[in-house]
Amino acid sequence: MDQEQKKSFLESIADQLLKLDKEIDDLKEKAGQKTSEIKTEMKDEYNKIVGELKTKKDEVKTKVEEIKKSSDGAWTELKSGIEKAAGELKKSVEEAVAKFKQKDQ
Repeated sequence: MDQEQKKSFLESIADQLLKLDKEIDDLKEKAGQKTSEIKTEMKDEYNKIVGELKTKKDEVKTKVEEIKKSSDGAWTELKSGIEKAAGELKKSVEEAVAKFKQKDQ
């Protein structure tokens, strides 16, 4: 794969991370707003999940940095790892959003 494909891939991952970051921030904000309304255990659950999502996001960002620093040939080996990590992060965010929507009802 050439430099242009690498650039395109990194832009795609960056876009995904921005969207997921917004969703994580929305969850964090929601947890903050609900503080007075929700039980301590539910608040703790919100905070725990948001923390886990941020950790996963940081792992993806670390992998992105590895790809940025890699040679043209080596980055293809790292690509599947970042795709997997980004997919897991997306799934985790979606599950958290669904879980908290369900609890709000």
